[in-house]
Amino acid sequence: MAQERIGAAVVGVGIWGQNHALVYHDYYRSQLLCVCDQNEKRAREIAERFRCDYVTDYNEIAYNSDVMIVSIATPDHTHFAPALAMIEAGKHVLIEKPLTTSVEEAQALVRASQRSTGK
Repeated sequence: MAQERIGAAVVGVGIWGQNHALVYHDYYRSQLLCVCDQNEKRAREIAERFRCDYVTDYNEIAYNSDVMIVSIATPDHTHFAPALAMIEAGKHVLIEKPLTTSVEEAQALVRASQRSTGK
């Protein structure tokens, strides 16, 4: 019986984001579908390396129904906006630490997650 592969994406493909992309690419249960970075050259290079799509606007990932899980690996102070967009789009989200750089933003992400899961 073949197991379903989980569609994955990475927002922010600097050093740590490239590691997330590698894992999603190599793991037999996931399929790296897209990477996102504001630096289009870097996004394109990583996409070519891992044979996936790339975008420079994370909202394109949020609206991609094939993507089920998203790693947020942007610089710490920029975690909030893409994480919130992915949570509100119903994605499973992994965020590099720290979650955010403010307690208020962290609490907002928790509330958004609770709303999206009904808990």
